[in-house]
Amino acid sequence: MYALAGLVIEKVTGKRWETAVTERIFSPLGMSDSTFAGLPASDNTSASYFHIAAHNGYIPCKEHRLNCIAPAIAINSTITDMLKWIRLHLSNGTLFGETFISNNQLKETHTHQIAAQDCSLPPILIKSYGLGWRLGSYRTLRIISHGGTRDGFQSHLILIPNKKIGIIILTNSATIINNRISREKYFSASVANTIIDKILGISEEDWTQKIYKIYENAKHTSVQQKKTPKRNFKRIERPNEYSGTYEHPAYGKITIEVEKDHFIATYGEISSPILPEREDTFIGTTSVFSQKRFTFKRNEKKQIAWIEISLAPRLNDITFKRKG
Repeated sequence: MYALAGLVIEKVTGKRWETAVTERIFSPLGMSDSTFAGLPASDNTSASYFHIAAHNGYIPCKEHRLNCIAPAIAINSTITDMLKWIRLHLSNGTLFGETFISNNQLKETHTHQIAAQDCSLPPILIKSYGLGWRLGSYRTLRIISHGGTRDGFQSHLILIPNKKIGIIILTNSATIINNRISREKYFSASVANTIIDKILGISEEDWTQKIYKIYENAKHTSVQQKKTPKRNFKRIERPNEYSGTYEHPAYGKITIEVEKDHFIATYGEISSPILPEREDTFIGTTSVFSQKRFTFKRNEKKQIAWIEISLAPRLNDITFKRKG
């Protein structure tokens, strides 16, 4: 959706989406420390390492530039700049005495457009989706929120318009378990709930413990549902026959390599170990390949000829044909 919005912006303005966002949002709002992935950061920022979870704790990870969906994930910002963005939404489109967007237009972005599956944590209840915002309630209060997750970091923004409350939580780690459960989502929820209750003077609950229990239950359920049979790499006969470059006319190229005692799948700048589940079938372990199934198919000569990859739950497997 956001990738398409970026293309629409470029078609309408005749400029790159980054230029349009800078001219129409960053510069007018004074968001001088906000920039875009792949471009030099502001001198006034200090970027931390991005982290993902490993068996022995958190480790730094490489930043992946997914240029094809840059309008959705490629903006780098700061708490100071994000507060200006929050104030704009809580002030009916007016900031510093100047109207940047009409109240009616802003309200339209905060208005129900489609029903949404509730993926929130108590006491937040998400009911629908506006134009780039999740709409719902916190206890009895109307809230507007949105978050984002990619390898190494996560953001979570909540607005309570009637109380003029805005909260932004940023983490420099993000870990997806079985493509569903994000540790940082639960952490952000407990922090946000604690802050809101304190501001509103509501009897405080121990959200850390309460949300942690929900997280542990969700993790256990997810692991049980997605449990992957273990298989010893050494049992795979002729491991090198899987290595090579595979191509799809729309999705591009994916490379499979054998490194010492494991397989590596590389797609653009993203690399992930894949584990053998059974003969000719592997399971991705990290990043966008987490719990994705790689099924290698053979031709009439019993040679590996293509891979079928389950990239998304509601899509058919994508077929990448072997080159050469």
